[in-house]
Amino acid sequence: MGNQLLAIAAGGETYKLNFGNRGHNQPVVDTTTGRCYMTSQNHGYAVNHKTLPADWVPYFINLNDHSNEGIRHVVKPYMSAQFHPEAKGGPWDTTFLFDIFFRDIVNNKCFSSISMVKVTENPLCRTLPGKKIIDHTEKDSMPFKLDFYDIAIFN
Repeated sequence: MGNQLLAIAAGGETYKLNFGNRGHNQPVVDTTTGRCYMTSQNHGYAVNHKTLPADWVPYFINLNDHSNEGIRHVVKPYMSAQFHPEAKGGPWDTTFLFDIFFRDIVNNKCFSSISMVKVTENPLCRTLPGKKIIDHTEKDSMPFKLDFYDIAIFN
C-alpha cells in the first residue's frame, strides 16, 4: 500500500487489478538493472505508472501481468515497492532494498547531523560487483541494525 500512497501523493493514479497479485512466487524486474527477482505479494490494486509526473519512474514491473510493483524519484531518495521486500515466509531476493533505504537515511542532506544515525551491518552481508546484497544463511538472521540516537532535526 505504501507504493500506492506514494504514487497518489506524487500525483499518480491507481487501479483495481482483475485478479490481484498473490503468492510467494511473483516475478518482478528491476527497471534500473534488468534483473528479475522472485517476490512475495498480496495486493489487489496497482499504480498506473503512466500517470506519474516526469520526475517519477517505474522501479519494478511484474512480469506476469506487467503491472507496476514499485516507483522511484529520479533525483530525490524516494522509492517504494508494492511487494514484501522483507519476505517473511517467502523469497529473500529483494532485501537489498533495505540497504538502499538505510544508505539514503545516512546520506540524506536533510538531517542536520549524520551522527544521529548509526547503521551496524551484520557480518552475513557480502558484496557483489556494484551492489551490496544480504546473504541470509540463517532464516532469522538480522541483516542490519539501525539505531536512532536523537530526534531527527530537518533543515
